[in-house]
Amino acid sequence: MKWDGLKEIYDFVLQMERIFTPNDPCQIINLARASAERIGALESFERINPEDFMTFSEDMKVWIDVALVSCEVRGFKALCFEYDLDNDWSSHFSYYHQDPTEDQDGFCDHQGGLSLGRWSEIGKYYSDFATTPKDAARTIGLVAYTVSIFAQHLFIHQKRLDQLNLRIFVGFHDQSPVTRLY
Repeated sequence: MKWDGLKEIYDFVLQMERIFTPNDPCQIINLARASAERIGALESFERINPEDFMTFSEDMKVWIDVALVSCEVRGFKALCFEYDLDNDWSSHFSYYHQDPTEDQDGFCDHQGGLSLGRWSEIGKYYSDFATTPKDAARTIGLVAYTVSIFAQHLFIHQKRLDQLNLRIFVGFHDQSPVTRLY
């Protein structure tokens, strides 16, 4: 059977969306570990040092608050966090006046965004998306840590999210479909 790393990564992303709960975003890390082990590349996953995500984590605390204020003031109905795997984790938020899932081109029709900068300490881990099981396990791990940290900081604001009735999405650059978190 031919190796299909893209399928492994997208299977992980779909499983992540199915199991995700705001109460325990760390379960994503456990799912990633199990996926890496299943494809025989646990060592690649375990080489990712969670401490390299500290700056990202601290920055997310601030950026999420800024994004939620923008949503509140401008009446946005959805927020999408996108990070670029192969560009030093260059990241941004996109804002939407309507639920982007209601329209086939919905994620193309954002009404502005907020550039968040880059996190090269995370980007240094990325070498290739899914050519080998090691690459796929590393990509799965990077996605898991990124989404888990984003979700941890986002759901501190759960009451606010409920009041705004805001839909939340996350995805790596060119991920289709993006993952709905809320």
